[in-house]
Amino acid sequence: MKVIDELHDKGFERSGEQSMTILSRVEKNGETSSMVFHSIMPGIDLVYNHFHSREVVEADYHEDTKYMIEINHCRRGRFGCKIDGGQVYLGEGEVEANLVGVERENPEFPLGFYVGVEILIDPQQVKKYLNNIFPETVEQIDFLSERIRKENGVMLIRSLPQINHIFNEMY
Repeated sequence: MKVIDELHDKGFERSGEQSMTILSRVEKNGETSSMVFHSIMPGIDLVYNHFHSREVVEADYHEDTKYMIEINHCRRGRFGCKIDGGQVYLGEGEVEANLVGVERENPEFPLGFYVGVEILIDPQQVKKYLNNIFPETVEQIDFLSERIRKENGVMLIRSLPQINHIFNEMY
């Protein structure tokens, strides 16, 4: 996966097996940050994020990844950045969905830590895989992509018990 390769090139050590990749790095404060990628099916990866730093390192996304959908749930900590000149914060219990290609300025973990789960969706791959099995899922992925595009590439969903329940089951 191109995202994993990009992050590895930016200082994360890589380990793992075929269906799971672990990226980790020792931070300036001596603590270790990690991202654990689980391949769920073609086009969908589940990532467990544990950061112990203020600094965010993101992959340089390319033409072939800019239409991917990234859904983030913050369990603990906070993520912040500027998008289109406006400040965006993702706090505990909140969900953010964005197109991977959206440009973020000054990304940071303002509290110095962040724990969350991320779902990466490659719509083209998922639609090929699920089209014959679950055609309604293909429609939902198209709907989600279009909805995120209408929101300038980012949607923030404040903490809702029904949504937190789903994400908490993933932890």
